[in-house]
Amino acid sequence: MLARLLLLACAVSALAVAPAAIASPQPHLFEQLIRDINQLAIGDPGLNPRPFLASAEASARANERGNDCAALGALGALENKLDAQLGGIGDPGIRPAMDDIAQIRAALVPPPDGDLPPGPC
Repeated sequence: MLARLLLLACAVSALAVAPAAIASPQPHLFEQLIRDINQLAIGDPGLNPRPFLASAEASARANERGNDCAALGALGALENKLDAQLGGIGDPGIRPAMDDIAQIRAALVPPPDGDLPPGPC
């Protein structure tokens, strides 16, 4: 009985620590990305920022849940939307948002460790 109680106590304390152990980009990286997307809309009044914001927010929510694969997928979708709808990756107007995406991706994908491939997916 005592062994079961100790095992249960260890399991509960491990659950309490688990969320803090999840490595994720600081929220300010996602906030900066959203600011840069909104700045695109200010520079081009005819631009609807909603599709871009939806992908950025989906990535942030996935990251909050600890689902780095989904966060990376949403970032990829955002990158594709920016490329397709705003004149390509070489367009200087989208450079700040693309730089934000690169920073978030770098924070989500750990460097390779020995023989293991990089990335959470």
